[in-house]
Amino acid sequence: MNSEIGEKILNLKSHLIIITALFLITRILYLFTPAGSIGDADQAVFGMMAQKITAFEEFPFVYWENQYAGAAGAYIAAMIFHFFGSGFVQLRTAMMLIVLPGLFLFYFIYRRLFDGNVALISSLFLVFCPYLVLNYTTGAYGGYGESFLGTALIILMSWKMSEQAESQSKGCDAFLLGLVSGFFVYIQFYAIPAVLVFAIPAVWRTVGNRRNQIMMFSGGGLIGIAPLIVDNVMTGGATLTRAAAWMLLIGREDISMSPLMVFRSVVLQKSAYLADWLVNAPFMFGQYVMPGLFGRNLQIASGIFLMAVFACYIVVFIKGTGTSESLRSHHKQFAFYLLVFILFQWVASLRASRHFMPIFPIIPIAFWGLSEKHALFKMLSGVALMVLSVFQAIGWNQDFRTLQFDPRPVVQVMERRGIREFYTSYWTGYPIMFIGNGNLIGSPMLLPFHEPFGDRRPAYTEQVLNSRAPAFFFGSGETSLESEFLSFLRTRKIRYTKIAVQGGRIYDSFSQPVAVSFRKKGWQTIFSLKQIN
Repeated sequence: MNSEIGEKILNLKSHLIIITALFLITRILYLFTPAGSIGDADQAVFGMMAQKITAFEEFPFVYWENQYAGAAGAYIAAMIFHFFGSGFVQLRTAMMLIVLPGLFLFYFIYRRLFDGNVALISSLFLVFCPYLVLNYTTGAYGGYGESFLGTALIILMSWKMSEQAESQSKGCDAFLLGLVSGFFVYIQFYAIPAVLVFAIPAVWRTVGNRRNQIMMFSGGGLIGIAPLIVDNVMTGGATLTRAAAWMLLIGREDISMSPLMVFRSVVLQKSAYLADWLVNAPFMFGQYVMPGLFGRNLQIASGIFLMAVFACYIVVFIKGTGTSESLRSHHKQFAFYLLVFILFQWVASLRASRHFMPIFPIIPIAFWGLSEKHALFKMLSGVALMVLSVFQAIGWNQDFRTLQFDPRPVVQVMERRGIREFYTSYWTGYPIMFIGNGNLIGSPMLLPFHEPFGDRRPAYTEQVLNSRAPAFFFGSGETSLESEFLSFLRTRKIRYTKIAVQGGRIYDSFSQPVAVSFRKKGWQTIFSLKQIN
């Protein structure tokens, strides 16, 4: 008996060492690639938040000017910045410290459902993940990496509470489960489906003083989500306002209409959204099992296959058939989790492929769960997961070489020329400001793709608007708006200096100051002469 336990512990340790080693090797290699060493605007905003925290200048509760994500990741990045300086590599390193524990927890979830070898293969499927998952979980995007950790932690704590015999410590367990649930909901709303499917039923099924357990769970939840509550008190319910706008897909202009017209607008917008979601669902799902290296059509076919696997899994385990009685309840929970998460997507009007990320770790559970009683299918499931992992790793080779906008040369030129304020797009502005480490102030009022105005630092925009001689920067993919800008300069006979740098062009030293505004209808950028008082 002791030898058997010792063998299991040795097996467990070896599996965790393998997972850790491969995770660190692949992620560190990624950090040395062009794609891994540079991040995008969303990551840069988190980096700027961490810079402010490191300098003890600001202590944000949520992502700047967006109430959908907590700032916890920025505080972890701030600790890394304190010792190793700031940069995209340090930012990704901070996120790796969050993702790795999440992989460990999912290994234990897989081990509870299946045997140790199956748990290892499933965990390696998460390590050799699609580039989409690799990029977003190593970049501070506000909750994608944290959702792995939070979901797994909520599941395991809920199972522990459900299986534990009645004891005095159960009130403490309910409080801790509420605390974790509330905290990860604060970090990112992706935790809500796990709370609904795993945490709340675990508390409700409590034997004994159910009312006390509910009170303890609620108290812990309120403490965990307290940063979000405080922020909403300070901002007049900004999260609720933003959530309503996303759920109903209406803006302030629609609210001013009659109730009947508002209702009609909501129905039309949500119907159009749902139709678009259903059309694009195969491609969005397909990105999680097949890299783009093999073409979009194969991704769509893979997505249809994965949707069929999920549908079969849901039907089999909600009906109560499938694996052994002891594990059936766990699989039934995951089946409901898939349904609730899709419903969550629809309610929140989420439409991007990255929004599926929290159900990525459920893919192995669906594969193994359906094949658990059939040796041949079980072997095929293992082979399929390993082959998909190999395909994803092959696909990385192309993605690793894809260089995003590199702000470093732009920062060097701007600092050398003494440029302080500048106009830019959202996509280039925040990486420049992050790498500039507070020495460059930009406003993302240039809308090269007629997208909505995304301003994370209104005070910075105000500073640029009030500047006497701000520069302009256009990225390599923003030539259409740049042409409009040059046409305006020629029409007004404005002299300027142009400096070509890697990734775009800088314009400054104008003979007449240039101002920027935008027309909200169509989100069109407008150039004009700046009035100097």
